[in-house]
Amino acid sequence: EFGGSVDLTSQSVDASSYIKYWPWLRSFFWGFDEHALPLNGRVWMPEGSGPFPLVLIVHGNHLMEQFSDEGYAYLGELLASRGFIAVSVDENFLNYSVWANIPNQDMKVRAWVLLQHLQQISAFNDQAGSPFYNKVDLQNVALIGHSRGGQAVAMAADRSRWFASDASLKRLGDIRIQAVIGIAPTDKTVDKQLAALKDTYYLTLQGANDGDVDTYTGERQYIRSAFSPGSDRFKAALYIAQANHSRFNTEWGTMDDSLPGGLLLTQDGMMAAADQQQIAMVYVSALLEVALHGNTHYKELF
Repeated sequence: EFGGSVDLTSQSVDASSYIKYWPWLRSFFWGFDEHALPLNGRVWMPEGSGPFPLVLIVHGNHLMEQFSDEGYAYLGELLASRGFIAVSVDENFLNYSVWANIPNQDMKVRAWVLLQHLQQISAFNDQAGSPFYNKVDLQNVALIGHSRGGQAVAMAADRSRWFASDASLKRLGDIRIQAVIGIAPTDKTVDKQLAALKDTYYLTLQGANDGDVDTYTGERQYIRSAFSPGSDRFKAALYIAQANHSRFNTEWGTMDDSLPGGLLLTQDGMMAAADQQQIAMVYVSALLEVALHGNTHYKELF
């Protein structure tokens, strides 16, 4: 999809100032290295002239050969139907491989690639003839991430902590990230720092039967999210009985660990994937209705 049949061509980005470990086998598989990372995404766009709020969705760490970006179509379709431009971001090339390991600083680069996507979409928004032309409300942006992606979106929203001196991100000044959603997010220290959100809507979802991120680390980001006195913004945390890690992504199967280890994880009493995704659809869309459309009726859900 991101080759000859692509609908819109983006610019590659040079991540060599961050990535110092990129094995030749990884270049052989992908056809590029850290000097030319692609900005690939699957887009669901509402009908109409807009402008529409923008929502980026990003996966976490999975085998790089088993692509993850297709797994959030259920969210993309729903959000487009409710008046949001939704983009499922491809970061498969930053994922682990049995034979090519994982790039160093992958957590930081995951956040950095998201910021590069925002800049690219901003450029498309100014480009006559682009499907994005004058359709994107860059003052109303939300980031959704799953697993390591859930940490990456918080890092991107708190970008000055890691990227203040990065000249390649100079186009971000007119973009406002209003909301962050972490689905079973990790919460690892990066450069001895952790993201701390201020005046940003925050929602985290966690399955009680998560066999991968098996500690409720989204609560840590929840605790580090603060608001100015008098703010009507809020944060929320949802702990979901019988939900696991993988079923939030339709491409990750039913097990939270790869074979053969995944066979040792019990699935007795596990929630059906469709039900787990339905919960995500309800809470994610409700938070975005409040944060990006100003529809306060949905506050009662939280």
